[in-house]
Amino acid sequence: MGWKRSCPKIACFVWAVVQVLGLASPALAAQSDDWSILETQYTRIQYLSREDLRRFNASIDYGPGRWSAKRVLQAKPSTSMEDGLANKVDALFERVQEILDMHPQMGKVRILLLHDKKHLAAEYHRLFKAPCHIRSWYLHIGSTIYINCKDVRVGILAHEMGHAVSEHFLVFSPPRVSAEVWSVYVEAHLFDD
Repeated sequence: MGWKRSCPKIACFVWAVVQVLGLASPALAAQSDDWSILETQYTRIQYLSREDLRRFNASIDYGPGRWSAKRVLQAKPSTSMEDGLANKVDALFERVQEILDMHPQMGKVRILLLHDKKHLAAEYHRLFKAPCHIRSWYLHIGSTIYINCKDVRVGILAHEMGHAVSEHFLVFSPPRVSAEVWSVYVEAHLFDD
């Protein structure tokens, strides 16, 4: 039996100290000067190259105004790729909140666009010291979605946004199985009328 099991209060205290002192930063790699940022109403998209941002934009086939009169009236004309992407991501985020019927007060969710599967695996290993067997993930600490811009689709992004919304809506983090069920539900009902 490890000390974490035998001394849960000590483990919680150590975790809290590490968080308060900033010794464990989940998006440490994203704090480098190499990253560019695209701010949207609900997210902060961080990317290494314009090509990664372009690829991400092309993969997110979703637009404001597809499901309600309110969205049609609020849709803004896109003057640039960045504006168009911001509109799509914000519309998707609002759709996720609508599907879950959860509208938490929360800060912006960081979307970290990693260049490829190798970059995603390296970031996963840096954070968890384990091999990566998933296509994307959401980490509540740092409110960050980690995503491979070469292997993304709108359902994957909506799924991860579902984790962000549900974890900020509840006072406590939901059980992992419940959070996964809600996120799968979002993915399944994304295009329902």
